[in-house]
Amino acid sequence: MHFSFLQWVQNLPLCFIIQPANLLGMTPTKYQKLREAAKAVSIEAILAAVGHSPAKNSTNGDVWYNSPFREDSSPSFHVLNRTNQWFDFGEGMERPADSITLAMKLTGKPFTEACEWLVGLSGRVVAAPPIQRTPRAAIGQMEASKQATNDNLAESGHILETVYEFSTWTGRGRNREFTAQARYLANRGLKPEICSPYVATIKFSPAHKKTAKWYAVGFPNNGGGYEVRAQFGQTHFKSCVGPRDITTIFAQVSKSEPPPTRLHVFEGFPDFLTFLHLKPDIAPKRENFLILNGTGMITRALSVIEAGIGEYGTKFNPLILWTQNDAAGEILTNHFLKKGTALGMSVNSMNYFYANYKDLNEQWQSNQGKKLINRITP
Repeated sequence: MHFSFLQWVQNLPLCFIIQPANLLGMTPTKYQKLREAAKAVSIEAILAAVGHSPAKNSTNGDVWYNSPFREDSSPSFHVLNRTNQWFDFGEGMERPADSITLAMKLTGKPFTEACEWLVGLSGRVVAAPPIQRTPRAAIGQMEASKQATNDNLAESGHILETVYEFSTWTGRGRNREFTAQARYLANRGLKPEICSPYVATIKFSPAHKKTAKWYAVGFPNNGGGYEVRAQFGQTHFKSCVGPRDITTIFAQVSKSEPPPTRLHVFEGFPDFLTFLHLKPDIAPKRENFLILNGTGMITRALSVIEAGIGEYGTKFNPLILWTQNDAAGEILTNHFLKKGTALGMSVNSMNYFYANYKDLNEQWQSNQGKKLINRITP
């Protein structure tokens, strides 16, 4: 018996049926403000709060400590006060890290909880979003492990101005029509109402023209940045505003239940959103998702997979790959296959189900895009 691709996906079994989780419960705007407030907390204040004093000062204003992470007879922990960053020469770090990374490493808390700890430490109150923005729960981006994540990666140079709740419609009555961001999604065969819980409308200034104000679809990542997509005329815009990082959306269960272990991996968020269309009964609370947001994030993704499921210490299994059908996708698949095999995981590559297309979303567009555009009118 032969099944179509759509039939096959819809018949995928779900993981455990789980209880609703208490997720972040904050708008993307408040999430961003929380991150900014946490990142502003002084490194020296953090170290003082956990009982560490400077070992020596530098003439340029920097400070040296004995490392808080190990026995350190000679000061090797360098605090760069001008940028409020730190570097531990004994940790094999590639670049300086910020206050949030330090808090995560010192306390063992995941990203959001570490930010809240820092804000409480500093006594700062994160501002509530303006009235015109309707509160909506942001993505529950819980870290995969208690390992620190360095979010000081190269940025695009775009300047984030404002994060709004995603809006589908503009105008009223007969003048009602899709917003530019909703039309972008619809042109890719995606229903804005399915996508809206996971994206925001981003207002930013492009790197090449700081005085301009652009709007785009924004998908939050673990580092506090946003992957952005937009179409300006015939030009398709794809970039990142803020730090580039992976996005993790993990299943949430009560402590008395074993966590679901299946992990889906996507290269970009349009493919993740497409998967939710293919299997509309699926929900982040019932599955684990990892979105790379770029092929350069492979090392960070592999470290999450190796760490397993946070406090449970359970490994992911199976690993389900939805990579693209190109040379880069093949390289990624090989990396995940090698890591999964070493960890004793079952690794399944799904790209042969859309073998005649570049990626999952392109396959979806060819079958559903035109129908969707014709159907979703005001």
